[in-house]
Amino acid sequence: MQLLGAVDVVSIAVPTSLHYRIARDFLEAGVHVLLEKPMTHTLEEARELFRLAESQNVVLHVGHVERFNGAVQELKRSSMIPG
Repeated sequence: MQLLGAVDVVSIAVPTSLHYRIARDFLEAGVHVLLEKPMTHTLEEARELFRLAESQNVVLHVGHVERFNGAVQELKRSSMIPG
């Protein structure tokens, strides 16, 4: 992955099935990570990412970017998705 050595921080908003693997790669490379929720499929994967972040002395933060996405908010107002 070309970004591994080229950035200080990433925001990961891919399908949840890819969160653990992608976040792990960046954390191992010493890159700070903002990871969209749900952060992983399992609690153990989540714990492992936090352990890795701590050992690498980088920040791992779970974001809620899509929750506040304007398109999602509009769909909620239109009653197309539960709010």
